[in-house]
Amino acid sequence: SVLEIGDGVFEVKATNGDTFLGGHTVGVLGPNASVSDSAFVTIPTTTAPGTYYIIASADDGGAEAETKETNNTKAVLIRLSPDLIVSSLTVPSPAAAGSVVAIDDTTRNQGQGSAIATKTKFYLSTNTTFEPGSDTLVGSRDVPILTSGTSNPSPAPTRVTIPPGTAPGNYYILARADADNVVA
Repeated sequence: SVLEIGDGVFEVKATNGDTFLGGHTVGVLGPNASVSDSAFVTIPTTTAPGTYYIIASADDGGAEAETKETNNTKAVLIRLSPDLIVSSLTVPSPAAAGSVVAIDDTTRNQGQGSAIATKTKFYLSTNTTFEPGSDTLVGSRDVPILTSGTSNPSPAPTRVTIPPGTAPGNYYILARADADNVVA
């Protein structure tokens, strides 16, 4: 992962063992002067998913004698975790109450770290917003473990049945990745 820190130019570290991520030199600063710049750092690919802080540390080596040495750092919280999305969804139209519809979808892990096996679930809805109390579950499919940046297209269309007795009208099929919320 690449992270941009825009609050100055200094050494950049990540806690949990304080791994050095990079930094650069700041030129001479006069009294009450400041410099603003960006530094791009790479978080090691071996970093486990979790919550971390990126710490920027001015005068990290302590080369400058300062009137106050305890105000040289700033921390920013970052989370390295999986993030599952439905990246594609194809639903044939029209359909009728009681009919079987074949859905093609792809679930993708756009986050950091591996996601355990999950389910992508499909709901019949009268609008484009998932509403647990009113949307009707019509089917699901299993999604295997997904490492960071990988996708799982449905190996075959998922066949769902539009509930018999559904009134004629316009409906949506909503797809929810990790519908059971098993991945943090």
